[in-house]
Order: sequence, then structure tokens, then C-alpha cells
Amino acid sequence: MSKLWAYLILLGVWLTGAVLSSPSLMYSTTMTFRYADGGHRTICYLVWPDGPVGHSYLDYIYNVVFLVVTYILPMCSMAVTYTWVGCVLWGSKVIGENTVMQNDVVRSKQRVVHMLIAIVVLFGVCWLPYHVYFLYVYHHQDAVVSDSIQHVYLAIYWLAMSNSCYNPVVYYWMNARFRDYFRTVVCCPKRRLQRHGCWKESPNKIPKTATFTCSTRSRSCRITVPLPRANGLQHQQRYLCSRL
Repeated sequence: MSKLWAYLILLGVWLTGAVLSSPSLMYSTTMTFRYADGGHRTICYLVWPDGPVGHSYLDYIYNVVFLVVTYILPMCSMAVTYTWVGCVLWGSKVIGENTVMQNDVVRSKQRVVHMLIAIVVLFGVCWLPYHVYFLYVYHHQDAVVSDSIQHVYLAIYWLAMSNSCYNPVVYYWMNARFRDYFRTVVCCPKRRLQRHGCWKESPNKIPKTATFTCSTRSRSCRITVPLPRANGLQHQQRYLCSRL
């Protein structure tokens, strides 16, 4: 994909988001309720040209379009692209001699397929109740006056918004490379090296070894090389590798 196509796609995404949000800017209004004890409450809601929310056919059409653009199309897109990627990764074969390292690479690719499936399922489960709620309320307007409708809506809204925080958890749980990099960034690097025996210090705080990291698409290797000593003695270098 060229840079021009990438810029056009990004521009299209931003324009689509702006168009979908424009009704809130054009038709939003406020209403203030005053109570006998002197208190008041101001709410913000949409009033379409043909009526308020729940009685407006334009609002129903908007919810259908919103469902198609922000749920059905992304689900179909992820299903097609992730299925294609999954077929390629799952069908990976060992080239040449069947070694332990090559088998680990194949299994690592297959775990990526499981991760992609989990991401699609989470997106579908988290956002489907949110879209169904608005369509259901239009056809069953008596549900709006229910005592528990506000709690139901807040639970559905929380579930939809929480989808963003699940993906990093899935990446950490199912992707060893992400997990390793996350620990490197979040945890103290010095303590992490000490736990793995890669960091040694002499009484005068001068390190005896130097550690280098070499990462590829399927493996990350840490090479620990001893530093020269005053007496010219050196230890044999160690290789600490972790499969990704």
C-alpha cells in the first residue's frame, strides 16, 4: 500500500467519524427539571426534526446506519482479513529438517491465530448489546420508563467502552513477544536482569558482563559477554534465549 492510499484511508476514517457525530452537534439541546426542594437537574438529549429520541424515525435510521458503519462493517472486515491471515499462519509448514526450533516457530504462529479469534469475539460481544439497545428501545418504548432501564443502559455502555482495555490483556496473555517487551518497559530492567542472572556487580559496583539483545520475528536472544578484567582473565560467554 502506498502512502497516498494510507493517507486517503485515514482521511476517510476521520471524515466518517465526523459525519456520524454531526447529528449530536446539530440537534442536541438541554432541558432543566426543577424540584420542589429547590434542586434542579439539567439533561442533554437529541431532538430530531421529526421528534425526540424514541419517537423519531430519523433517529431509528441513524441508529441503523451507526450499527452498520461501526459494527457490521468492522466485524466483516476483521472476519475476512483475520481469516486470511489465520489460514496463512495456520498452514505454515516446516521447511527442510524438522527441528525443535522450527516447530516452536510454527506453534507460535498458530497461537497468533487464537489471539486474532479472541480479539474478534471480544469486539463482537462487547459492542453488540450497545447497538441492540437503541433498536430495541425504538420498538419497545415502554422499556424507557422501566425503573431498571438506567442501570441496564449503564451496564451495556460500560461493557462497550471496556472493549478497549481487553485487547492489551489478550496480547499479554497470548503473545510471548508482547509479554516480554511489556515486562521490559514496565518492570525495572536492572531487577529483571538480576532475576535472570544477566546482571552482575562487583563490590565496587563495576559490572563484570555486558548484555546485548538480538530480536527476530520469531525469537529474541540475549547474549551476555564478559568484560575484560584487570588480570586478563575472562569467562566463557553465555547465551540466554527466550522463544517468542
